[in-house]
Amino acid sequence: MRTLDLELELLRARASAMLEDSPAAQQALAPEMLNAMRLMEELRVYQTELEIQNQDLKAAQLQAEAAAQKYKRLFENLPLEAMIVDPQGFVVEANAVARRRFGLHQPSALQRRSVYQLFAMDSRSAIHSALSSRAPLAGAAQCRLAGAVEGDALSEVDSHIMSLEPDAAHDAQRLLLLVDRSLERQLALRHEELRKSEERHRALFDHSKVPMLLIDPAHGDIVRCNEAAQRFYGYDGATLQRMSIAQINCMEPQAMAQAMRESNFRQREHFLFEHRLANGSIVPVEVHSGPIEIEGRILLFSIIHDISDRVQAQQKADAAHKLLQNLAAHVPGVIYQIVLRPDGS
Repeated sequence: MRTLDLELELLRARASAMLEDSPAAQQALAPEMLNAMRLMEELRVYQTELEIQNQDLKAAQLQAEAAAQKYKRLFENLPLEAMIVDPQGFVVEANAVARRRFGLHQPSALQRRSVYQLFAMDSRSAIHSALSSRAPLAGAAQCRLAGAVEGDALSEVDSHIMSLEPDAAHDAQRLLLLVDRSLERQLALRHEELRKSEERHRALFDHSKVPMLLIDPAHGDIVRCNEAAQRFYGYDGATLQRMSIAQINCMEPQAMAQAMRESNFRQREHFLFEHRLANGSIVPVEVHSGPIEIEGRILLFSIIHDISDRVQAQQKADAAHKLLQNLAAHVPGVIYQIVLRPDGS
């Protein structure tokens, strides 16, 4: 039995004995009885307070154990390589991702594995500086892992080192997190490649000797034109890009809208039109057009060829052929062709 319980039992026994005595004795001992009863009441209150404190302590202990379990689950299941490192740079604990990546299969081997062995030689000084920092949060960016080839972005990580306690001493254990930036760097490289490719295509478009237009298939607005198109149509770039293709194409609006729909859905890519220039002259053109996506927007990419010379040559050939037919029809004799073979026959 606890000491407090024994004292309470003794007080109860003394009170019972006093009650069994004579009335005179009870009257004489009344002050002592009052003091004893007061003491018993104080002890009862003290016992209750101790029990409440004991319950609070147990609840706090349970909360601490639950928090520790949550920390362990969080640490173990982090999708990043996470390690607890001591002041000398040795791995004390590693989560599942770190164990798989660095081969830390045996918990007993963690204390003998230096964290510096996980990094290439040229990255160890940065890791050492971060681990030696007294700041609550330190880091080392673009650290190469051991075995990485120079320039290999896939083996680069950003290291984040933080104190586990806000007021921890300098020699306390610290948490090391490794953030793999390979996907981000691949996206950056891809973005750079796309930017360079876009610059090449832009230069090819702008400086091509062939007139080119980018047209909005929904409304026919000219979104962009190259220098050759400006020279061909006789408009400056700003003016031409405020115009609609309907102001250039001599085709009926309904027929032109149908042609743009066919081009947009790749049903047809080759067209013969007549286009009106800035000086009012009309020239026959051959247009090759098809949809292209630029910055998430579908436009018609149209290449325009001036076929005036070809049309004129065809017209002259047609006229000569017609003249020949008229002559043959009215000559009073026989017109025929002969073939001279290589043997002279």
